[in-house]
Amino acid sequence: MEIRAIKIRERGNVPRSMAKQHRQASREAYQRIAEEHHRENTPKRFTVEHGQAAGYQKRSGEALAFGTKAFWGSYTGRKLRKYGHMLPLVFTGETRNRARMATIVVTTNRGQLRYQVNALNFNPWTRDEFTRLTTAEVDSLGQIWEEVYNRVLDKDLDQGMRFV
Repeated sequence: MEIRAIKIRERGNVPRSMAKQHRQASREAYQRIAEEHHRENTPKRFTVEHGQAAGYQKRSGEALAFGTKAFWGSYTGRKLRKYGHMLPLVFTGETRNRARMATIVVTTNRGQLRYQVNALNFNPWTRDEFTRLTTAEVDSLGQIWEEVYNRVLDKDLDQGMRFV
């Protein structure tokens, strides 16, 4: 999953003498937000609260009256009867378990989380729902990026000043 919605303050062109420090700070910042997103936000993807906040599409049976024959024959009713839950993006729980494992790929310009959850390709909208970020997540990840970038850049500048 590529985090492409995070708002990062534009700083203008990077001076050539600072290019190495900028690349290092940027990579570390993207690494940190990818780790933070995976640790904090990925488990929330499978909760009803996040589903409502992110605007997940209603599944078959969620709009039906609970306990009716139509409800128990729907996707939601079968899931409730067989597995005892009505969590979004979860049927057996295998997808949720596999989403705990991710590969983080970081470059200077982006951080990417790669999940091995093929079950999200079952319906065209499930992958979109899994990767959708709420405004609160975008803001918090953007703040983390700024903090890490500034901290690494300030540390590099302080170390460079000592050697002058």
